[in-house]
Amino acid sequence: MIKNNWYAVLKSKDVKKNEVVGVTRLNKKLAFFREDNGKLNCAMDVCAHRGASLGKGRVENNCIKCPFHGIEYKRDGTCTRVPLEGLSSDADYSRLNLIHFHVREINDIVYFWYGDGDPVDQPDYFEEVIDMEYSGLVDHWNVHYSRIIENQLDVTHLPFVHHNAIGRGNKI
Repeated sequence: MIKNNWYAVLKSKDVKKNEVVGVTRLNKKLAFFREDNGKLNCAMDVCAHRGASLGKGRVENNCIKCPFHGIEYKRDGTCTRVPLEGLSSDADYSRLNLIHFHVREINDIVYFWYGDGDPVDQPDYFEEVIDMEYSGLVDHWNVHYSRIIENQLDVTHLPFVHHNAIGRGNKI
């Protein structure tokens, strides 16, 4: 994918309060979760300890909790607690911090920042479709994204490849 861009990846309603949703987007396994106040967060869907899927975890005290050993992470990916260490532990858990990602919600669509560092701008969106329902259509193509762009721009293939559907129009 093209780096340093925002991508629409989910419908806002797909992630409920105090819930974790694991998805694969842009060839990355991601865990989205909401805090009590509704704030949406995103991290890699891999616990830094043993690689368990955080998408199978839960949200407690506004932290995502690993389903395997109960390790807890804040919204920014900071590891805050390792239960095995005990409640009074003052150990440095920074080695367990997660990779986290910036997300924005605009018009009930979740945008994911696929880039280096902090985003320099907000996601682009069409003002004209603010009141429209986002379909969230998912259509996986097992090809490089440049082939998809090329395909969508090449309308001359329609009467040949899609002759019995969308290419039925004018005869060549």
